[in-house]
Amino acid sequence: MLRVNAEVDLEACDLDLPPASLDDQRVADLFVAFARGRRDSIPADAPVDVYLGGRLASTIDNDLLGERAEWGVCTEPGYAGRVCPLSPLDVLRDHRGELVVTSAPPSHPCLHGDQPLPDRDGVAVIAAATPRSCVDYFAVELGINDVGQIGRVNLVLTEP
Repeated sequence: MLRVNAEVDLEACDLDLPPASLDDQRVADLFVAFARGRRDSIPADAPVDVYLGGRLASTIDNDLLGERAEWGVCTEPGYAGRVCPLSPLDVLRDHRGELVVTSAPPSHPCLHGDQPLPDRDGVAVIAAATPRSCVDYFAVELGINDVGQIGRVNLVLTEP
């Protein structure tokens, strides 16, 4: 397991979660940098499917991936008690604490039927490094192909 601090530096930590591969951790680092406005693009050269809680919400065309407004998505009737649009970029940008990158699927006692992305090969899950309540838990699950490009992003939130 690696920890990503607020400056997106990677350092080892002792949490009991399996680490993502080093390549997938690097992709996660680039995605966090994009979310926080320090990069203009993500590592992808094809459309990216965006999920909310394992449900497909949108597909962003390759030429629009750098447009942050495109990442605000919704499923009906909303998701996890929140009003749409919801964006994995906003969640990562707004979190001021440390982040962890793991290969473990999102897990929290307050998950309600959320499903991980299909095909667990090449997955990096970005979440808060400290335990979160039912109201503010989040995970951003990246589906990464064999050449280090993001093809799927799943925003997982919880509610009581």
